[in-house]
Amino acid sequence: QYHEALLSVQAQRKPISALISHDSALELYGLTDLNPAVVHVTIPRGTRIVRTMPLWIRIHREDVDEDECTTERRVPVVTIPRAIEQVAKTRGADVAHRAVSDARARRLLREDELARLVVRFGDGVLAPYDAE
Repeated sequence: QYHEALLSVQAQRKPISALISHDSALELYGLTDLNPAVVHVTIPRGTRIVRTMPLWIRIHREDVDEDECTTERRVPVVTIPRAIEQVAKTRGADVAHRAVSDARARRLLREDELARLVVRFGDGVLAPYDAE
């Protein structure tokens, strides 16, 4: 479904830098219990899409730096820190805290990435997440 979402966005005259993002990126990394009903795709600001997107694709427009783009299972996706920051804006700090805790426990974050998230969300993200 991720590949199909990216192909739907890419099926334009010019190639677009489309990335799986937000909840969908965290799901792809296995860092959330959320089960988004849509696939979140981020494209550069100012990109014009001329065709109607399926209802299961949610387009976000924001510029993503090259160092915040990667692949996971051969799918272009935003990095874990970028996905966490995106989800914090839409789902709240609790989801972000849980994702940081899970990523840290699985050693998926570099030290500089963890430091950036601590600056963004505070020292509380360093504590193990307790769902109780």
